[in-house]
Amino acid sequence: MIIMKGINLLLVILTFPFIQGCATEYNYITGKVDTIIYSPEREVELGLKIAKRFEDEFPVIKDTNLQDKVTRFGNRIIKVCDRPDVPYSFKVVDMPVPNALSLPGGRVYISKKLIELLNYDNKLIVAVLAHEVAHIVLKHHIKKLQASYVSSLAMMGAIASRDRKALSAVNLALNSLFSAYSQDDEFSADRLAIVYLQRVGLSGEEMAESLEVLEKETRYGRITPVSYFRTHPFLSARIARARALAKDKPLSDFIDYINRE
Repeated sequence: MIIMKGINLLLVILTFPFIQGCATEYNYITGKVDTIIYSPEREVELGLKIAKRFEDEFPVIKDTNLQDKVTRFGNRIIKVCDRPDVPYSFKVVDMPVPNALSLPGGRVYISKKLIELLNYDNKLIVAVLAHEVAHIVLKHHIKKLQASYVSSLAMMGAIASRDRKALSAVNLALNSLFSAYSQDDEFSADRLAIVYLQRVGLSGEEMAESLEVLEKETRYGRITPVSYFRTHPFLSARIARARALAKDKPLSDFIDYINRE
């Protein structure tokens, strides 16, 4: 995701009505136990609310052929992904920048500008969609919301203590948490996307190739870097890791933070 004007605030605002106790579930992808405070039903409901607001701001384009094409590509990934029971949808939207993003509960969006930037290359479009589906499979949105909820409680506690040093320490800790969390999410989603690309008969190199298109546009100033690049990994780092993973080379410095809260 490159930019999401207003959505981060919306996520925080919508977090609290959906907190109804927590549950643990075994993540067979990582072999670890996750603590999730949102049921799948609440995740879908939350995604629908956000999607409505999102589509008000970035309307779905009226190109039926392109919409059908993207849906077909997305459905290929759904058939091989690890959460096929989620009610996914894939839509092309009108945004001012090349972008792709997903929402809780299966909503995936790709901007027409990004499709144009990828030169309508089918394999690269599939790679972008695979990356966004991977975010949903790994429940990155829900874990981010949980972290937002916990951070809000920590902040309220620091404010109640009226300790300026405590408040500053909480702010610093939370900024560090969210910065690292976002980077780890992107690396993990790239990694799982490559698995899905290979499951549908592609090489997995398509993940790196799609990122290279963005990196080239950024390098030559045709895409203006925004705050995304301050908290997410540099594209060059993602490209290198994606190429190594597609070729099944060991990554000794790759740390799996899928379950990081």
